[in-house]
Amino acid sequence: MPIWGYSVTAPVRDALQAPRAAIMDWAQQATISRMGQRIRITAGLEMGSHAGAAHHNHTLQRMYRLLNDWFPGGAHLSSPQVQVWRGNRGYLPDGLPAVGPSGHPNVWLNIAHGSHGISLAAGCARAIADMVQRQTPAIDMQAFSPQRF
Repeated sequence: MPIWGYSVTAPVRDALQAPRAAIMDWAQQATISRMGQRIRITAGLEMGSHAGAAHHNHTLQRMYRLLNDWFPGGAHLSSPQVQVWRGNRGYLPDGLPAVGPSGHPNVWLNIAHGSHGISLAAGCARAIADMVQRQTPAIDMQAFSPQRF
């Protein structure tokens, strides 16, 4: 079943009120990250929708409220530079990404991060680089093994 997620990227309004690193709000299933002079929030899921469906306004309003709750005044949400994205997100049944060797020679996986891809990307890429170089990653990656299924 297709699972659709949202992200909203907006210019920083006030650098002192904007995030300095990524945060994950597990209760709201949202991630907020700083990307230079922009802030991105990812959240919201639609199940069983289709590619041509209109954006779900209630989901977007919830994301704007979450961003303002965490970082009031940090983002310029009324700017014409605000970007809204809606697309398929990869999820696995246990909710964890698949990171590691695929089982085929020289094919490594770093997939299915769901709504937390931007927050997990650098750490997972570092772990993959370590594994490709036959070094031990900084954390135990067994729980993320693509072979766990």
